[in-house]
Amino acid sequence: MTDTVELTTTATIERVEVTWLYDEDLDLSYLEQECFNDYQEGSTLPDGGVNFGLNRIEAFGRGELWAYGIYAIATIHFKTNGTSHVARINTPGLWGIESDSSEDHFREVGGEELWQLSEDLKALGLTFDDSEVIWNHP
Repeated sequence: MTDTVELTTTATIERVEVTWLYDEDLDLSYLEQECFNDYQEGSTLPDGGVNFGLNRIEAFGRGELWAYGIYAIATIHFKTNGTSHVARINTPGLWGIESDSSEDHFREVGGEELWQLSEDLKALGLTFDDSEVIWNHP
């Protein structure tokens, strides 16, 4: 005969944040593509796109440009039969966001990460108010 143990768990969200980190594993190979370096009629890129990608790669090498990753993270406090635990749940994030991207773009990506986190937390029966979110922008 086996004994049945009933577990009682309660959980609360302590903190939700959107975080920017420097992307230290940046892949710039996409900037080597022909479409980023050849003249294109009607292009909005400087000089019609001639060497645009290669110039950006050089700017990254000189430290004039860098990239970020943006992800959302929740810190959750939960108790199981009186024992307290803390867990962190985060989204995978979006990486390789160039430092000269617009503030609107950073906010849009952060919002998408926040939406993903909220969906993950809903699956656990947890929700949060957007007004409580901490935005950690460098």
